[in-house]
Amino acid sequence: MIIGFTGLHGSGKSFICGRCSVILPAVIFDKRNELKLLHMVSELRGDNWEEWYRNEYKRIGPYQLMHLILQRFRHAACAFTIIDAIHNLQEWRAVKDVDASALLVGVFAPTSVRLPRNIGDHSEWDQQRVAYWHERADPHHMCLMAEIEWAFTGCCGVDQLDAQCVQFRDFLCNRR
Repeated sequence: MIIGFTGLHGSGKSFICGRCSVILPAVIFDKRNELKLLHMVSELRGDNWEEWYRNEYKRIGPYQLMHLILQRFRHAACAFTIIDAIHNLQEWRAVKDVDASALLVGVFAPTSVRLPRNIGDHSEWDQQRVAYWHERADPHHMCLMAEIEWAFTGCCGVDQLDAQCVQFRDFLCNRR
């Protein structure tokens, strides 16, 4: 089963993915690293991988780009694979095409917690990400947040987070 994580910059997605990978257990599929690898083999690449992937999102769209990323994905022996991270509904639709049972998880933390975790002010990036969540690409599903089936708080201690991960594992086991 694929588990996608979504949230604003600095919400704790990657940290929580790491804790979940130990407790479930699960394999983490880091979308950013996969994009970097795609950039390295792309005929259209430039020097800057971030510029390249932004151009690719515009050229072929997030749905197709996520399918390209998922083609590189190899199902591990683990029952769960975590994707860090899903940023819009089109990416999520591509994941659901590959695994209809995929589950989307939201990670939330207040601005006062998120800002110190980031280098620089990401308020513009947060506004852009929220806009991506609410894209109108699919007339039947208009908000990525409506697809979330589980949520974590990104502002608790490790012991509390581990307890949340255990509850999440129990939820997943009962969901099957």
